[in-house]
Amino acid sequence: MAQCTAQAQSGRRCRAQAMTGARYCFWHNPETQAARAQARKKGGFNRRRMAGSVAVSIETPADVVAILADELGALLGRVEAGATRARAVGALCSVVLKALEVGDIEARIAALEAIQCQGVNGYGR
Repeated sequence: MAQCTAQAQSGRRCRAQAMTGARYCFWHNPETQAARAQARKKGGFNRRRMAGSVAVSIETPADVVAILADELGALLGRVEAGATRARAVGALCSVVLKALEVGDIEARIAALEAIQCQGVNGYGR
């Protein structure tokens, strides 16, 4: 692959690789002006989203599932399909399934404890 033929303001030649079949890299190619603007916009959007922190209350497995579902939706909405996205989606889904399983086990234990408590107090026997 050839090197970009554009020159920086300092007079040095751009060190990026030229796009396939072009003399310029993505950032200097006049034909990619709209795509560059979109990339800058997306980059700025992602930086703004990551800059602030949000207070999150996680007290139950259901809270975990809700947060992961929101993040999964955001991921699917802004990341293009590919191997990285597939791995991230798979990992999030795996964690959601585990949180659902833990929530189910907690509910079963609570039901069993309630039954046992009734038996100890004379209601169930």
